[in-house]
Amino acid sequence: MGGIAVADRLVQYKYSSDKHKGYLAGLFRGTPDEKPDQYKKSSPITYVEHVTAPVLLIQGRNDTRCPARQIEVYEELMRAQGKYIEILWFDAGHGFRSADDRIMSQERMLRFAYRALGFLPS
Repeated sequence: MGGIAVADRLVQYKYSSDKHKGYLAGLFRGTPDEKPDQYKKSSPITYVEHVTAPVLLIQGRNDTRCPARQIEVYEELMRAQGKYIEILWFDAGHGFRSADDRIMSQERMLRFAYRALGFLPS
């Protein structure tokens, strides 16, 4: 399970704001053109073939730090490889707008975990 997740550092960089691109370049000591292997090694999408558990991601549709497109690409690849993935999109940026949204996400994660562990029916 992940909330406001990073799935693909290359796509994240491409769709991030200029300010966040600067942050990522500092974090990786270069841009994706300069450090492609580092961005690839740091991306969960690189390891999709090894995923064996169900995945739940809770993501803001308008996030400029963890853009929606990188989650969409991850979801497409997971589904193409027959992996189970659920995405809960919320209409905000990098974080929830209200306490009710935070509570809803916690409830959703608990239900997901209970189902994955076999405590609730699918």
